[in-house]
Amino acid sequence: MRIDLDGLAVGASMAAVPLWVGDRRRVARTTGVRFVADDAFVVTDLAAMRMARVRVDLSSETAVVERAVTTTDSGGTQVSTDLLDYDPGRGWLATSDCAVFGLSLYDAGSLRRLGQVRLPFAAHGLAFVPDSEAICATSFIVGPPHVVAFFDLGSSRLLFEYGIEPPWIPKGVAFAAPGLSASVWCSRPPIADPAPAPDALVLLERVDPVRGTRSERARLILPGCHTDECRFDVSRGLLYVNDQAGDVVYEIEVRADTLSVRQKVVGFDFPHGLDVRDGVLAVTNYGDASVRLRRL
Repeated sequence: MRIDLDGLAVGASMAAVPLWVGDRRRVARTTGVRFVADDAFVVTDLAAMRMARVRVDLSSETAVVERAVTTTDSGGTQVSTDLLDYDPGRGWLATSDCAVFGLSLYDAGSLRRLGQVRLPFAAHGLAFVPDSEAICATSFIVGPPHVVAFFDLGSSRLLFEYGIEPPWIPKGVAFAAPGLSASVWCSRPPIADPAPAPDALVLLERVDPVRGTRSERARLILPGCHTDECRFDVSRGLLYVNDQAGDVVYEIEVRADTLSVRQKVVGFDFPHGLDVRDGVLAVTNYGDASVRLRRL
């Protein structure tokens, strides 16, 4: 199922700087997506500086925008948002405000802005840390250093951060359980000129931000993969990783100490953000400003 966000009047045609993925250009439009119910998701639009909650019916392939808001900072100024995450226990959304140094918190039902987590960098990927008062973010846009960092939700205090060997730069992070996470890294940032697609690195890790410890359990390199985000399907032991360069989403099998590609899910157009829930994969597409839903 393909949902045209322009057609649903979620975004607006606003100027954005096109960046290259290999020998093709794209604009950062529909950026992040999270399921907030079995039949609803929230999507962000970086260029339009908008966010919307969308109700879907897969059986009839229909979608309705329930609510759309302008994304702003604490002072009410419009900001561009990239990826987002959802905490079902709190009913909160968090967005990476990539043009400013912070994450914004929203109520997932009303999309009312609740507050901000102040960061020392502009973030790209982010994730609530399960069973904790922490959130983590990746310092992909500004650096070096390029790190995955953990912050206290209430005070914005830095709890722990880590980076790995060059040239790897963190893009996205996801949690399968408390302490068990995956992260995706790229070999270089987006650029404004044609160039071969970067490589991607996928890590399976154990991280304790309170104790300040991290151990790597497995790694997998995806050559020529322009990645941005990863998401677990915990019930099936799988991890999904986007690839803008190949217009695919990698389905990766996760075992105790190994990561292996199971298949490539095709049918996307510069896929960027993704989420999975109850056997349904949702993917945002820069190429046509859409969200595509796929039963797995």
